[in-house]
Amino acid sequence: MLTKEKFYGQYTIGCSRRKKWENEHLPVIDTSYKTLEKARSRTIRELSSAVNTLANYGDTYYREPLKAVSREGFDSLYDGLVKKHDFTMLEMDEYVSTIMFESRAVISEKNHQTNTNLTVDLGLFKTRLYFDDYVSSSPRSVGLSAVSTPSGENNPRNIGGKSCFHPHIGPNGGLCLGGYLNPRLSGADTQKFDIMSILYNVCGLLCRYNANSLNWSGAYIDNWVGQKCSVCYQFDGEQISCEKTKVIIHKDCSEEIDGKFYSLNCIKKCSVCEKTTPYYFTINNKAICEVCQEKEEIKV
Repeated sequence: MLTKEKFYGQYTIGCSRRKKWENEHLPVIDTSYKTLEKARSRTIRELSSAVNTLANYGDTYYREPLKAVSREGFDSLYDGLVKKHDFTMLEMDEYVSTIMFESRAVISEKNHQTNTNLTVDLGLFKTRLYFDDYVSSSPRSVGLSAVSTPSGENNPRNIGGKSCFHPHIGPNGGLCLGGYLNPRLSGADTQKFDIMSILYNVCGLLCRYNANSLNWSGAYIDNWVGQKCSVCYQFDGEQISCEKTKVIIHKDCSEEIDGKFYSLNCIKKCSVCEKTTPYYFTINNKAICEVCQEKEEIKV
């Protein structure tokens, strides 16, 4: 485990490494820009040299001075991670080639029929971030990938004969980073040495749920919470199957008739014998059970 104090220490060492790069390279970059700003008074050779110098750095480099987070700001951001994601920092070296942390994955899906959110706590996960290069070495856009593994208190589901711990963590442990892999997002964070932004974004992705882009086929949120009741549209409660319609319902949303359970949506009280039945006819807006219909010879 990396305490907040040690984490901040590693962060400041990384900032120092960035400053070293800036002291060596930013003056060269600034000189090239100034040459281009005074293009009318410069020779073609000077302009060509300035353009080639900037081209060597390319668009993958951030050409502004590092804005390091103050200790007060760092503490505030760190405490926010702990409060929001049950976060614990585990590993980070001064070069920032990998980062390992633990956080809680809580996924949600909105139930539009009841305008409520269904939330499932999938437990704590240890996530290791792998960077394509040392993030602290230079303000260059660096690619990354993530592997997340359960910490032990999780509640997996058997899907396709294997244990699934998270809808967006594949069988090999790879966490889907989705749109965050866009160079303008994760790339910008590595360019600016914004470690906290990286952590907030990846912790947020662990809490992401999108039924249309599962990384584990069939790992719908229903696997953890059961199916929606066709009567109340909620997930909680003991679930059974309606004898007549075979749809999923809660036991509290059913009525037992002759030892079998029927959805409240498909039963009526007979207007003749006043018995509740799932099998009836509607005549003149009145429900008549099959027995009474046949007995009274009422035409349907």
